[in-house]
Amino acid sequence: MSKNAGRLFRFSSIVLCFGLHTSAGLADVRLPAIFSDHMVLQQGTKIAVWGWASPGEKVAVSLGKAAARSEADESGRWKVELPPQKPGRGFDLEVRGDNSIRLRDVLVGEVWLCSGQSNMEFPLQRTTSGAQDVAAANHPEIRLFLVPKNSVLHPAEDVQAKWEVCTPESAAGFSAVGYYFGLELHKRLKVPVGMIGTSWGGTNVEEWTSPEFLANEADFAPIHERWEKSGEDNKRLFREPLQHEIWLDDVRLLPRAEKDPERLVDDFEDGDLINRLGGRWICGQSSSEVVDTQGEARRALKVTGRLKPGDFPHVQVEWAPDEGTADLRAYKALSFKVRGRGFLKFHSLQPTITDFDHYVDPPFAVTDEWRTVTVDLTNLKQAGWGVQLPLTSEALTGAQFEFVSGVTPMVRPPSGLFNGMIAPMVPYSLRGFAWYQGEGNAGRSYQYRKLLPALIRSWRSAWDSEDLAFLVVQLPNYRPRRAEPSESGWAELREAQLLTARRVPHVGLAVTIDQGQAEDVHPRNKTEVGRRLALQAFSIVYGLPGVASGPIFKSWKRDGPAIRVRFESTGGGLVVKDGEPLRGFAIAGEDRKFVWAEARVEGDEVVVSSAKVAAPVAVRYGWADNPEAKLYNREGLPTSPFRTDEWPGQTIGSK
Repeated sequence: MSKNAGRLFRFSSIVLCFGLHTSAGLADVRLPAIFSDHMVLQQGTKIAVWGWASPGEKVAVSLGKAAARSEADESGRWKVELPPQKPGRGFDLEVRGDNSIRLRDVLVGEVWLCSGQSNMEFPLQRTTSGAQDVAAANHPEIRLFLVPKNSVLHPAEDVQAKWEVCTPESAAGFSAVGYYFGLELHKRLKVPVGMIGTSWGGTNVEEWTSPEFLANEADFAPIHERWEKSGEDNKRLFREPLQHEIWLDDVRLLPRAEKDPERLVDDFEDGDLINRLGGRWICGQSSSEVVDTQGEARRALKVTGRLKPGDFPHVQVEWAPDEGTADLRAYKALSFKVRGRGFLKFHSLQPTITDFDHYVDPPFAVTDEWRTVTVDLTNLKQAGWGVQLPLTSEALTGAQFEFVSGVTPMVRPPSGLFNGMIAPMVPYSLRGFAWYQGEGNAGRSYQYRKLLPALIRSWRSAWDSEDLAFLVVQLPNYRPRRAEPSESGWAELREAQLLTARRVPHVGLAVTIDQGQAEDVHPRNKTEVGRRLALQAFSIVYGLPGVASGPIFKSWKRDGPAIRVRFESTGGGLVVKDGEPLRGFAIAGEDRKFVWAEARVEGDEVVVSSAKVAAPVAVRYGWADNPEAKLYNREGLPTSPFRTDEWPGQTIGSK
């Protein structure tokens, strides 16, 4: 795609949404949310500043001694480019038209955008060292901008967010990987750092890619077909929020033993939001109030709100005061009366589950007529994507009533997240992107060989810069370890990431094959992930000395009954971590049947063989969901999993 085409796309994208604003809103000069107090502007490159005003209104922009002028076009949009600036602090950005805007405490330094799915979204406060790292997160020259979730059918022009100084309060819920990455940049570069966090758990790469880079590619046709075949109820979710109005009443715990009495949790007759157990009712992303029921001589809890994809509207009841726990082993079920319109999903809450994979009951529809619903507390199930933990009936914190769409399965539109969470950032000047995603596409790993490069081209085109760095976190180890060599969709996804890093310019790969947890798709140690991303940035972007990568497969050759594998990026040399025997290599002959191999390090090579394979033709290393991977360089960076063969994998036909 040409650069001019990229510019045309950006302009037309904004115009499509601009009609949503009234003419009265055009009278004053205004800026998108990405420009706010405490922001960081990119050093060493032209600084794009844009916004809206009345058509024909003259606009002047200044940053210290740098200044530029523009005039709003007929659609009301204007843009200027300030000359490149050196790193610094204490600036004001002033925008003057018929009115004036002054943004204070502006820094100039390094700006990075961090994106992906749940492992990039994973907040600092939930990491292995979260408590101490949050407490220490007072960094006046690091600034954070957190983009709210939004999947829409057309490019949005703005978001509801603002830059914040990095403090324990602002950092706690920010991307842990983004925070640690930014902290490493700040410590070594000694300049201000701005981190833009724009992530959404459970999402696929095609949702983050602009439409034109998903077009005219046969391998991507099934992606479009899935969206087109989704029902009208599904598509409506991405056009307009879904209204819900739910009334709850007469909430009771039902005993296991018939001789024991029921326990009233709340009937709301006292008119407050403290229940009979001493806990509170808490509402999230909705409005709640205790009201008289229409035409009936009793009160109920009324909850209203709007639901769009990415929202989490809910009402929650605590079982004990002060966020304590309660022993509910004597009770088999929770019953409640409900009416209204919408869909409810029940969650049981316990302190040992922190990854949102709660014990839940399937969603059900709420109708206009009162009815009693009974949730069997002994029959709840975890969804299974998080850590599998036992239900702790002896220590429960509460229950959650989540308002859901009722659309199952929900199909999100291709490019929806680009439209809602990336397009509003364009063309904010920045240094590059950090990307941690792939779990959602691991069932279509061969397709990812094309999807990931398409994403990279998409973003670089949007910013009109082919040189913007793109740093990829390779998927870590996950799931139970297998006893024998086998095929693996996760290994194929890692291979797609490795191939992209080798073939696409200015792409770095942070290998994390040693950072995962077999039982948890969300490993808690994000510190090292951020550090390895920073190593890639120091090498690719900043040209600083140091070893940035672990060993990478370079070539192989037959040596009698063995295969010699040569590596690059070996740093101070190949080592086996902890001095253990070198495991994780498998070898095969023409029959393509892999067996575990013996392996030994010889200089920058590994010699691989097996008495079971007399004439080997292929070697694989770390080729599993959760491989045993002990080959490192002396700098402590792991070898990327690889294979020497190109035999079809298990996801080759999955689109």
